[in-house]
Amino acid sequence: MIDVSKLSQAEIERLGVDALTLALGPAGMGLFMHKFEKGIGDYTLSRHEILGEPTLEDIFDRIKKRRQNPIKSIDNLPQVTSMNMVDVSQLSQV
Repeated sequence: MIDVSKLSQAEIERLGVDALTLALGPAGMGLFMHKFEKGIGDYTLSRHEILGEPTLEDIFDRIKKRRQNPIKSIDNLPQVTSMNMVDVSQLSQV
């Protein structure tokens, strides 16, 4: 067994990836690593910025209004993010 106390974080990560690749194959290693990918941002803070703190009555009112006036186009959706939309029909398959 390797004495990991003498290795850098990068060396430990590389050995871990190598061990996973050996045990699971490249595709299996990728699938496993995907489960541990770090996200960015603060979900809780973003959620409060987007939704606020609605009461149950507020939520029910929004549902009733939505049922009375259904959205017929994505252009009419409320803007809840600053992300740019991507037209996936223009993407090519590789």
